[in-house]
Amino acid sequence: MKNIALILITSIAVLFTSCEHDPYADFIASETAAEVGELVYFTNRSVDAVDYEWDFDDGYIAYNYNVSHHWEETGIYTITLSAYGKDGKVDRSFMDIEIYQPTADLEVIVLEYYDEYAVSNASVRLYPTIYDWEQETNMIAEGWTDTNGSLLFTGLEPNRRYYVDVWEESHDNYQLAEEDAAWIETQVVQAGELNTFYAYVDYYSPAKKKLGLTRKELKQKRADEIPKENRRLKEESGKK
Repeated sequence: MKNIALILITSIAVLFTSCEHDPYADFIASETAAEVGELVYFTNRSVDAVDYEWDFDDGYIAYNYNVSHHWEETGIYTITLSAYGKDGKVDRSFMDIEIYQPTADLEVIVLEYYDEYAVSNASVRLYPTIYDWEQETNMIAEGWTDTNGSLLFTGLEPNRRYYVDVWEESHDNYQLAEEDAAWIETQVVQAGELNTFYAYVDYYSPAKKKLGLTRKELKQKRADEIPKENRRLKEESGKK
C-alpha cells in the first residue's frame, strides 16, 4: 500500500513538473525612434516568467514588469529583456531604438514694412550666419510663402539663430538688412515649440527692382542706395 502511495505521489510530481513551461520573453515599445530626453514606454508581454531584467544599453538596468526610459545621447540602442522562469531558465528578447537630436520648427511670415500686408509667393532662404546671408553660401533651406505670406520650416537645429533672405519680384528685405541686421536675424529657435519670425520687406516698383540682378547683386545695390539719414532701427520701429 505504501508503495502504491509513493508511486502515486511521484507520478503527480512528474505530472506537475511536465506542465511547467520554459519562460518566453517578449515586449513592445511605444516608439522605435525618439528624441533625446523623450520617455519611451515598454510593455512586457512575456509568459511563464517570474523575474525580469531590462538592459537599456546605456548603463541603466531595471527590474519592474513594465518600464519607461529615456536616453541622454543620440545613437541606436539595443534594449534587452531577460525573462527568468521558476527553475532559473532564462529567455531574452531584443529591440533596437534610434535616439535622435530634437529639432525645431520655424514659421516665417513675410509682411510689407509700411502697410503690413502679406506677401505671397516670396522665396525665403535660411542661412546659418550673416556672412553666409551676404555671400549666399551654406544655405540651409528654401521655400515659398503661401497666400497668407506664411512658410513653415521643419527639422531645424534648435538653440541657434538663423538669417532670413526674402525675395519676391516686387519685394525684398535687403535694404532693411543693411539698416539693421536684426531685421533678418531670428530669435534663438527652441525645440518642441512653434517659433515665429516676422520678416519685413520693402516694396519696389518693377523699374526699381532691376530683375536682371542676382540676389547678391541686389543686396549690394540696396547697401549702396540706402539713405543714411533715414535708417529704420528695429528696436525703434515698434514692429513685431
